[in-house]
Amino acid sequence: MVTDGAQLLLVLATREVQTAAELVEASRLDPAEASGQLERLLAEGFILATAGDSGPTVYRLTPGRVSPEEADPPQRLLVVENDLVLRDVVVKILEHEGYAIIAVSKPAEAIALLEHVSFDLVITDGFSGAPGAVLVNSTDVLKSAGATPVALFTAHKLELDAVQAAGFRDLISKPFSIDALWRQVRSLLQR
Repeated sequence: MVTDGAQLLLVLATREVQTAAELVEASRLDPAEASGQLERLLAEGFILATAGDSGPTVYRLTPGRVSPEEADPPQRLLVVENDLVLRDVVVKILEHEGYAIIAVSKPAEAIALLEHVSFDLVITDGFSGAPGAVLVNSTDVLKSAGATPVALFTAHKLELDAVQAAGFRDLISKPFSIDALWRQVRSLLQR
């Protein structure tokens, strides 16, 4: 027999990100029970953040290929990328290395998470078609990160000195090789 709590946990495990309303609907729990279960999940390593009008959103924070017992605990990385395919590739690469990843598509989502959650590294897209606007468009994520290192992830040809002068710790260029991404992330986390 599956208890209501186990049912909610199983529903949550099927997707990376779900609103609380989606969880309640999928688990068929009443809202009061769902609220209690969400609080328990939060205590077990999940993150609950409020993201605008959509209500609370639940993010899974355990690496896909590492069980919580194996993690030491895993280092948390926030990936901000609006290209869904590229974001999924980066997440899979970094999860394979054992990092706990949360990936979002918009700077506003990243800012909301950074208000409630500590990360070891933020990797953010520049969100601009114009090279001159890349540093400006990602400034809000950079400011919200505070002391957390932020790497700019862009296809624009920018000078590392200019990127670092703007406050970013490093520049990760697109396209990238898997080995280069691993090396840069490891280097950033070791500093």
